[in-house]
Amino acid sequence: MIQYLFKIAVISLPLILHLYCASINIFDYNNKNTATGITSNSMISKAEIDRDRTYEIYFYIDIEEECIKIDISSQFFDRIYKKNIFLKTYFIVERAIDSSKFKNKGVKGYFFSELGRNFNNDWKIKKGLVICSSQDNPLQKLNKGIYRIRFTVFKKTNFNYTIDIFSNNKIDFKKQISTN
Repeated sequence: MIQYLFKIAVISLPLILHLYCASINIFDYNNKNTATGITSNSMISKAEIDRDRTYEIYFYIDIEEECIKIDISSQFFDRIYKKNIFLKTYFIVERAIDSSKFKNKGVKGYFFSELGRNFNNDWKIKKGLVICSSQDNPLQKLNKGIYRIRFTVFKKTNFNYTIDIFSNNKIDFKKQISTN
């Protein structure tokens, strides 16, 4: 009986460690994928966060991921104080769903399914966001496809941003996608 329990413990250990690591956001990633830039009118999203100016950037996963971690930092240069001011950045990560794969063939383009956000209902921000693939929900899998990050700082000015996505494979960023 003790040997049987020991075997179950040994077999279950990787799963328990995986669930523990996922719950406290500890993963080893092979790649750090970074996009930097200055927000512009061409990046403004039609899907606003809390009715405020929201920007969007896309990324493409080519090989299925178990989990990814996303960090975004934003700043602008204050000309009066002559220094960079860091801004709170609120963001939502979504997966693009190709509508042509569904029965209603008259619909073209993509719609988006939310995977996660770095803030709660009280607008409290958490540092970074870990998103893990769901085996039960095909819309929540981190498999090959297009993903969108919408982000805002709730200011009407352009600002510098840095988006880091930690993953096990290379991720490509794109400012726009074709929606046809």
